[in-house]
Amino acid sequence: MFIPSASSKKTLAPAQTPPVVEIVDASNRSLGALPLDEVLRQKLFCRMVLVLLYDQHGKLYLVKFPEWKEGGVLAPCRWDIGLVTYVRPGESTKDGALRRMRENLGTRAGRLHLVRTWPVSWDAEKVFVSLYRLYTHSSSLQYMHQKNETLAVDQEELEGLVIHCPDLLTNRVISLDKQAQLFPIL
Repeated sequence: MFIPSASSKKTLAPAQTPPVVEIVDASNRSLGALPLDEVLRQKLFCRMVLVLLYDQHGKLYLVKFPEWKEGGVLAPCRWDIGLVTYVRPGESTKDGALRRMRENLGTRAGRLHLVRTWPVSWDAEKVFVSLYRLYTHSSSLQYMHQKNETLAVDQEELEGLVIHCPDLLTNRVISLDKQAQLFPIL
């Protein structure tokens, strides 16, 4: 019988527990909570928050994550919305947005403006999306830039990416651009 010595044992990194998110019905009424990976596997509705980040010049900040932060890898190394999260049990969409702001910007960093909430199906997700806009100073965005690669684009630059390089963007960014949701109509 082989008994491994203490020096031959490999230390395994603790398995990351998927976040628990609130699940909802097709009318956006709360039903309970499940781990995110199970929600995605079963294609259940849940709530998602997107926060569009703009600098003082009105440029939209996109982020390139090396891997998707919550759950599986959906679109590695593509430009995506700056702040994305799922709503946790007992959390409002605004609370979720504020939580993600603290995590990614290190601060509250400005005033949130709710744009709209609507049901969407993206890739494997069936979600009710609450879209917020946040205008903030570049100092707040520098904190996020230290953690991830960022790109600031104006409306014309984004259109060029959508037309000529759509494979560099997530489906979420392309979809929101087609719906004219990424830049406010002035």
